[in-house]
Amino acid sequence: MPGESHRFTTNRRLKSNTKELGWGGGRDWQSDIDGNSEIEINSGSVFPWGGPNIPTEGLVSYWDLNAGSGNSITDIEGSHDGSIHNATWATDSGRDGSVLQFDGGNDYIVLNGWSGITGTHPRTWAIWFKSGSSRDHRLISYGANTTGNKYDIRIDDANGDVLRVENASGQKYGSVDVIDGQWHLLTVVFPSGGSAVHDHSLYVDATLDSNTGGGNQSLNTATSTNVFFGKSHWHGDDTKGRIGAVYAYDRELSQSTIQTLYDETK
Repeated sequence: MPGESHRFTTNRRLKSNTKELGWGGGRDWQSDIDGNSEIEINSGSVFPWGGPNIPTEGLVSYWDLNAGSGNSITDIEGSHDGSIHNATWATDSGRDGSVLQFDGGNDYIVLNGWSGITGTHPRTWAIWFKSGSSRDHRLISYGANTTGNKYDIRIDDANGDVLRVENASGQKYGSVDVIDGQWHLLTVVFPSGGSAVHDHSLYVDATLDSNTGGGNQSLNTATSTNVFFGKSHWHGDDTKGRIGAVYAYDRELSQSTIQTLYDETK
């Protein structure tokens, strides 16, 4: 009942428009419960609760695609919410709650008003993805389709259904076949001090992939477009599979930090 004091445990970041309380990390918080799926903290601010204890340093945005209904996705960490176009909600035994199903035919998400992590800034993108369809899958796309200015993360069918990042005239791709009908955490890291697409590191389920690539083009991601999930701004090969969550960091994640992210969210 409102006004009663209750204690609960949460691993999710609690925040309002005016103050941030941080991640629960398994600790107890005391608050008032109003009977809804939210908690009310002293000042009257309302917060979500529950969720994994993921690494937070440099975390810009985090989308857990498990709402199960509606036409939008919520950025749990930042303010970059997205609109769903044609993708449908589904349940999957490999993930808690719901996921989004993309059928390969113009199903996508657009993050309205956000052009992503751009320029030569270090970054890490990680995405939980599952597909059994051997084909190209465009997972994350933004920038501009000019030399060095594009930023596309995709599955590369021609080289064995492997993880790939490309920036127009340059690309780097892995060696692990990830199109096996299983969930994989696919992580793409551009380091501090990096200058070209070959400076990326690619990880599959927190294990460094043995990487190769074509042209080693300098990277300077443009601010021309909003971020897409599930399709490219410039190419076909829309995603045909399921996406469970996406994470964006404005720093280079180490292998051990990626391992923590994998362990906490698998």
